[in-house]
Amino acid sequence: MADFPIKRALIESINTDGILSGKILVGANLSLVQGKHWGISSTLTQPSVHTNYIDQPGELEAMPIGELIRKLNSERLLEASLGMAAFNSVIDLPGTFDVADAYVEIEKHAHNKNVAVIGHFPFVDRLNKIAKNCWVFERKLRDGDIPSEKMPEFIPQADILVLTAQVIPIIVFTI
Repeated sequence: MADFPIKRALIESINTDGILSGKILVGANLSLVQGKHWGISSTLTQPSVHTNYIDQPGELEAMPIGELIRKLNSERLLEASLGMAAFNSVIDLPGTFDVADAYVEIEKHAHNKNVAVIGHFPFVDRLNKIAKNCWVFERKLRDGDIPSEKMPEFIPQADILVLTAQVIPIIVFTI
């Protein structure tokens, strides 16, 4: 499996000491993990039933949350979905925050920059007009999108990486 330094840095940036997973719910579209808070992610699956499973079924509740988060590195998308929800369950958001228009927040940083966007957000056309380059990575391609397999080729060139993990707020990284 490819090493993604940003993903590794995100995982290493959180303190999971003493946090155990609670309830885990896997639905057709969304997965939820109870950790320090509730975390949510898209439920991603693969076409083959032989690669669509989770190791340790029945043992995930009460597992150290850090162990569940490491499933983000799984090649099985269903398992990685649980890892993402677990990661989201330990993110501390400020006690109060304003829900902002994602485009407005991204626009503040994107002028004449190389912007990598994971997922075809509705505002991509507007972002294309102000960014030096706007690379949109998708699994289900639309006109102008780049297959997600090519991310390792483009992301190192990005000044800004935009992604979502089914949480508010949208995360904007300036590299």
